[in-house]
Amino acid sequence: MVVKHVNNPFESTCNFYSNSDKPSINWSIISEQMNRLYMDCVWQYEKIRNATMKQGYFTAEEDTIIRKRVEEWGNRGKGLWKSLEEELGRPGKSISQRWRKQLQ
Repeated sequence: MVVKHVNNPFESTCNFYSNSDKPSINWSIISEQMNRLYMDCVWQYEKIRNATMKQGYFTAEEDTIIRKRVEEWGNRGKGLWKSLEEELGRPGKSISQRWRKQLQ
């Protein structure tokens, strides 16, 4: 069930469900409409989305939160990094890299 319509070319093909604030993006439709490869559209979207997130050095407080969440969740991969992405306001990829390369 589509609840609202957005004029953004990416988000116009999103389904917004009444029980969730998160869009479900149909990348196949977007890639066909834009005459681009599926992954090109995903990468461009992530690039734009990540530009609005916090960048730069991690603080000691953020490092503590990462350690605490990994201890709680175990190293579960994508679900953990997505959760931390929302909590810290940083791209999940940079958080997972921080964990693997410097905190682990």
